[in-house]
Amino acid sequence: SSFRRRMTRRRPRRGLFGVVSSRPAVVVVGMARAWSAGLLGTAPTSWGVTAAAPHSSDGAPQEELRVMTYNIRTASAWANRDGGDRAHGRTWRERRLKVLKVIEIAGWPAVLGTQEGLAWQLDDLVGLLGPSYRRVGAGRLGDGSDSDEHAAILFDSARLELVDSTDFWLSETPSEKASIAWGAALPRVATHAMFRRRRRRPGGVVETPSSSPYGVSSSADDDDDGDDATDGVDPALTSELFGVLNAHFDHASEEARTRSAGVVRAFAAAHRDTLAFVLGDFNAAKDEAWFAELSGDGGLADAWGLADSVSCGACAASTYHAWRGAENTSRIGMSSETSQREVAVSGSQHVDAVFCAPSFLARHGWRVARARVVTDDRRRSVYGGPFASDHYPVVVTVGLGDDDQHLGEAAETGHPNQSGPTLSSSSPVGGGAPGDPTRPAASADAH
Repeated sequence: SSFRRRMTRRRPRRGLFGVVSSRPAVVVVGMARAWSAGLLGTAPTSWGVTAAAPHSSDGAPQEELRVMTYNIRTASAWANRDGGDRAHGRTWRERRLKVLKVIEIAGWPAVLGTQEGLAWQLDDLVGLLGPSYRRVGAGRLGDGSDSDEHAAILFDSARLELVDSTDFWLSETPSEKASIAWGAALPRVATHAMFRRRRRRPGGVVETPSSSPYGVSSSADDDDDGDDATDGVDPALTSELFGVLNAHFDHASEEARTRSAGVVRAFAAAHRDTLAFVLGDFNAAKDEAWFAELSGDGGLADAWGLADSVSCGACAASTYHAWRGAENTSRIGMSSETSQREVAVSGSQHVDAVFCAPSFLARHGWRVARARVVTDDRRRSVYGGPFASDHYPVVVTVGLGDDDQHLGEAAETGHPNQSGPTLSSSSPVGGGAPGDPTRPAASADAH
């Protein structure tokens, strides 16, 4: 018909990216591929991968705090080459938005402990998360090389103020950079950060320090004496401090894992007044000696066992799935779906975990409301592509005491309100465009 002829002959339209096909589906698919390849930045909200969605509309304070541990899989040359990531289509470029989606589904945690990330890889992730996210933590070697993996702590500065941070090594000489001990294959670093939570005013509006015109404090706003913990508390902040420690134990030596747990436990005991959470990839299931060493004296307890409720998503037995997802049951020698689910719900085979300090929680009226493993098996079966990582993350939601009106977490379907300047190189890293410098070939395995 004449109508059909007119439709098939119409001229292509011009748009922001030059000539645009007259068939909208082609445009959508082409742009979706560009976003998934990282060419156009972060995808729009309506596509479900966003770093700038607003608060939930009711404006009510959320009396919760979410913390998360996530081994994001290193983007090193070793992983791409010897680890098979390039050959199997699972490089960081192909996974970065999938990692972001997992974090979104986890509810945009205020604190996120990552393992294995390289500096440029973490900068990219912080950039995806949005301008109010920052990171702290040194690499295990401290040389910026392709093997310089971090046990970094990422946090939302719109909800938390960083008071202090420090790094130490899991060895007999913790203050010695890149020190190694007990038969470990690699140096292992831990990062500790101290925070205060920001308050909410009635009506859900976030109060932020008046010294920052952007509503987010940075190190440039801090007093020159550097002793923020003893200065007068800004009225926009809650008075209590809480600490978070993130660690990555060795993969090769059980003795190193057990002794590393002793180092972390000693640090926790020395900071019992403020340390609230220990996050990590412990590289072995909880039936190994490291678990008893870390939690044996009661100073730290596995949040999975404290939680009012737990959920395991696709319910893999272990949080490490070796790119095979929930079907990977070989770690515990089980083939029955029922037994695998029971083990998954128990959490006994999780190598990634969040620990809490029960005494800190009790003093502040906090409780572990929920612990969950966030899996992406179903999304992968629908949309294809690689898993976000070879590990699943663990996210813990803590119900907070009601003695202060404060900024908790955004609703699980909404992203926290984000605003703020990009910090200087001497400040916690965040907000800027990702870098990807030329990196030397790796000389060591990444675990």
